[in-house]
Amino acid sequence: MICKWLDHNPDLPDTIEGVYIDRWTTKTRVEEYWFVHDLVQDMEPGYALDAATGYVENWHMLPYILGEMGWEVETMDIDPRTLTMPAHPAVRRILSDLVKLPYNDDTFDVVTCISTLEHLTAVDRVRACMELDRVLKPGGLLVLTADNYPGISPVALAVAA
Repeated sequence: MICKWLDHNPDLPDTIEGVYIDRWTTKTRVEEYWFVHDLVQDMEPGYALDAATGYVENWHMLPYILGEMGWEVETMDIDPRTLTMPAHPAVRRILSDLVKLPYNDDTFDVVTCISTLEHLTAVDRVRACMELDRVLKPGGLLVLTADNYPGISPVALAVAA
């Protein structure tokens, strides 16, 4: 398990696997996406879930980065606008609630949930982490990030999962 704070690093490239991330409007997304990229780059590409992807056309680029790395990517969010995000041949989008995922146990090799958990109540945060862990294959990689909010810490997120 890796628990750490990601520091702002203006020296990181804003293009990952040919996918541009607008550093001016995304705050920490460049650091978060490079963190995920570096964790999965030596893995054999498989099936990934980007949970609670969100909708902002120039922010939520992780599914495209993973797709460009050879991963088959499923994204889910409760916002129907996510279904209108630009298409990518390796990315499939569905509507779903983070606390009740429509997937079988042990489905995904990698599960990411980027800067979302801080928007949930404490109870739903635990429920969501349990769901993310449930759909992750044994030995798979679960990557959770959260903005610096009161009551959120890497250790608390790890314990919930």
